[in-house]
Amino acid sequence: MKDALSFESVTKKYGEFTALDNVSLDIKAGEFMTLLGPSGSGKTTMLMTIGGFVEPSAGHVTLDGQRITHLPPENRNFGLVFQGYALFPHLTVWENVFYPLRVRGMRKAEAEPKVRDVLDLIQLSHLAERFPKQLSGGQQQRVALARALVFSPELLLLDEPLSALDRALRKDLQRELKDLHERVGTTFIYVTHDQEEALSMSDRIAILRDGQIEQLGTPSQLYEKPSSIFVANFLGKSNFVPVDDLTVEGGEVRYSVGQDRFRLSRGDMSIPQSGELSLALRPERLTLYANHKDAPENCIAGKVVKVTYFGQLYEAIVSTQAAGDLLVTVDLAQNEPRIGDQVWLGWAIDSGVILAGRPVESDDAYAG
Repeated sequence: MKDALSFESVTKKYGEFTALDNVSLDIKAGEFMTLLGPSGSGKTTMLMTIGGFVEPSAGHVTLDGQRITHLPPENRNFGLVFQGYALFPHLTVWENVFYPLRVRGMRKAEAEPKVRDVLDLIQLSHLAERFPKQLSGGQQQRVALARALVFSPELLLLDEPLSALDRALRKDLQRELKDLHERVGTTFIYVTHDQEEALSMSDRIAILRDGQIEQLGTPSQLYEKPSSIFVANFLGKSNFVPVDDLTVEGGEVRYSVGQDRFRLSRGDMSIPQSGELSLALRPERLTLYANHKDAPENCIAGKVVKVTYFGQLYEAIVSTQAAGDLLVTVDLAQNEPRIGDQVWLGWAIDSGVILAGRPVESDDAYAG
């Protein structure tokens, strides 16, 4: 299968500001690719470059091996869904969906089955004669999706399309959008700053930072094996434990936290060779123990200083002497942690990743 789209050393500058810095990326046909990053990371510039609305300062964009770098948007067979829906208020749902076919010279009678099929796909056929103002936000977003899909685009570009919706509706539409992608098989390129959204829907995620791709991989690869403190902190929550005296012995890494020695299965992990080092530990990889004898080999003593109830779980902050404050998630099946409890925090030897550097205070994953 050919790559649906490729970025080849693309740079985009606005005066002295570099929005994209020598970015290369191959997106496979039929893939759900998410561009994830904080504000100003370059993700929207990248999407607009794909769509033809931004012309790169250097590099090329190719589609199935053919350069489209200078091709105007109207000559690219790409669908685009915006955050704000951009529906025509004076047109019905049917007319909004028909519009892209009309501008391509298709008559209503010829377009009828295409419009009907895509409205059936998004389950809005019964609302075909309504106007946008008569629809909910979620229904308007479905119409925007139908309009972008009705002409069978080669790619569908989605620029934070769910960010204007409330949390519950957003989660429902995340599931529907992933299901829609699987049914139509079109390549989706999705921009978001929402980490949970990216994890739940994507085949692969490109995490952008300062105009460059910091890491590219599947959701599980990025979550379980982040390559930097930035990725570990941006994609979910992480604890960062300063480690010293690191040695590699066969398939194991041994490291010190304060006066205590710990073990880590190396696997295929790339171990930094010098400089300051941190162990990144996800909160759900830590377990609270009331007694030292019940804890695993990797464990550290501490005191519970904060507990937050989230319905399906508790989050507790445990203050330790050697590792500082650590965030741990506690399942409701376990005893509720209490502020002031003296506990042991344990983790398995295959939990955690050794990363270069130490986080700055403002990068604290659970501050505030």
